Amino acid sequence: MTAQRIVVQRYGPTALRTVPLIRHAALNLTRAVVGGDRILVLSVAARSLVAGPLRLVTELTPRPSARQSAHILGAADQITAALLTMALRAEGVPAVSLTWEQAGLTPQSVAEGARSGKLRCDGIRAAIEQHPAVVLASACGVTGDGDTCTLGDAVVTLAAVALGRALAARDADESLEAVGTEPAAAATA
Repeated sequence: MTAQRIVVQRYGPTALRTVPLIRHAALNLTRAVVGGDRILVLSVAARSLVAGPLRLVTELTPRPSARQSAHILGAADQITAALLTMALRAEGVPAVSLTWEQAGLTPQSVAEGARSGKLRCDGIRAAIEQHPAVVLASACGVTGDGDTCTLGDAVVTLAAVALGRALAARDADESLEAVGTEPAAAATA
């Protein structure tokens, strides 16, 4: 039996800002799954999804709490991951979305795993075994002390590379600019 290739891609806020773009991303990912690949997607929500809630925040207070703002951005990221997962399912691809916490990841564990080359990603590995497409909501994470935080682009890109390596990916350092995506870290195994 031939081992299936695992592809790790990051779709940023520009690529997922509208329903047609989410569908387009799902079609691109579906082609890869139909071709025999397993997919791990790190999705980053478009701020347009939280425009209303962010407006409410500025109405409530001129100095919003970073923690509460991270919760709002995290909710948008989870919504984006869920929408992309639904679009994949509509294409007939068994898919699941996970938060970093559900995947057992923290920004600290990703940074340490990237440095050591030993990132534990058992939750993601188990999800990939059950679903050919796994969407990781990646703009919001949990710190080592359990607090919610917003992840910067560099952390999300580092996560894509580190996860690609941890999943036995080849070419984990190469950049991929797929149709409809922003320049992103990608890896294949």
